[in-house]
Amino acid sequence: MSQLKYQMVAQVHAKLVKDAASPYSPLRKLVCQANMLDRLYLEYRAEVKQQQEEHEIVELESSSDEEGLSASASESESDDDSDSDDDYYYDE
Repeated sequence: MSQLKYQMVAQVHAKLVKDAASPYSPLRKLVCQANMLDRLYLEYRAEVKQQQEEHEIVELESSSDEEGLSASASESESDDDSDSDDDYYYDE
């Protein structure tokens, strides 16, 4: 979807530049195209930012899942070592 918005921004920008170069273009038309370009660009940037945030969240979740797996594996290894006398408490 962001690729389509990028193409629209590029097309509106090209049309605005072309029309602005012509001395016969009405100012109202140029202002309308400039406003459209601004709006499309803001929507495009918001969409890109949202995609980046979603990508970061997925990366954080996958890295925390990997850390959780390694932490639980190390805990189970430490629990298996019950040969030490420190693991037992005796009442005297």
